Parts: sequence; structure tokens; C-alpha cells
Amino acid sequence: MPEYQHLTEGELLRLAEEEEQLTDDARLALDEELCRRQLSSSDIDSYRIERKAAAKADKLKRAV
Repeated sequence: MPEYQHLTEGELLRLAEEEEQLTDDARLALDEELCRRQLSSSDIDSYRIERKAAAKADKLKRAV
């Protein structure tokens, strides 16, 4: 089973965004680590929104 305790919070949240691509064992390990760190689905959603906003801002900067 994969171990995710070495990942940063950002790395863990990014992995959680792609959870559907993980194996069952990897998904279980991810869920356990998210629980251990007390990260919820709202934390994952917030991370997703922040990443999209940052990508949009970066795209606008490059257009100027």
C-alpha cells in the first residue's frame, strides 16, 4: 500500500483531486492520510479553486 505521509499538504491535496485515477489501495491510503491530517473535501475543493485562480492569473500575466 502506498504511503503518503512524506507528501506536503499541497501535494496531498493535488493527489486528492485526481483520486479517481488511483488504485483502490492508493485511494484507501490517501483517505487515511487526509483523515490523519484532518483534511476534508472542502479543503480539497478550496485547493482546486485556488489552483484554478492562480492558473488564470498566470495566463493573464503572460498575455500582457
